[in-house]
Amino acid sequence: MIQAIIFDFNGVIADDETPHVMCFQQALAEENLSLSAEEYYGAYLGMDERTCTRMLLTKRNGACDKVQLARIAARKAELFHAHTLHHKPQLLPGVVEFVKTANARYRLAIASGGRRAQIDAALAGTPIERDFEVIVAAEDCPVGKPDPAIYRLTCEYLNAGRLPSETIKSLNVW
Repeated sequence: MIQAIIFDFNGVIADDETPHVMCFQQALAEENLSLSAEEYYGAYLGMDERTCTRMLLTKRNGACDKVQLARIAARKAELFHAHTLHHKPQLLPGVVEFVKTANARYRLAIASGGRRAQIDAALAGTPIERDFEVIVAAEDCPVGKPDPAIYRLTCEYLNAGRLPSETIKSLNVW
């Protein structure tokens, strides 16, 4: 019997995949890396940016420089924050109705490779802002998608009845 539904966020709840890709491309370009939209959507869609960046750096250099990885991630987050100050991501059509209907019968959670601040900002002021019992973001899980660790962690929080912020003080995963 289904007791909970776990959602991804970017491109599933919020219509923000295109600006994420554009900001990611700019952050990569500033580090002399390139990623076309076709490459992103063909090979990297569904991965979190840390996994994608690690793969791109390893492909180019044979190894991943953690300082450069952190710099790219921070720059991408900065660019996305600046973009969303003027262009708040919209919820995808039908999401509000689906979430409200599902929330009447099931426990709801989000397991996202996106950052918590970005998720919170996109949900703020929407009719579904408080409908998710658990939100697990990239910084809550040391391993990024496509590894299933974030889904396992989300299930653990749902089963334990506590939130990531209550048990995870600070993980330096970037």
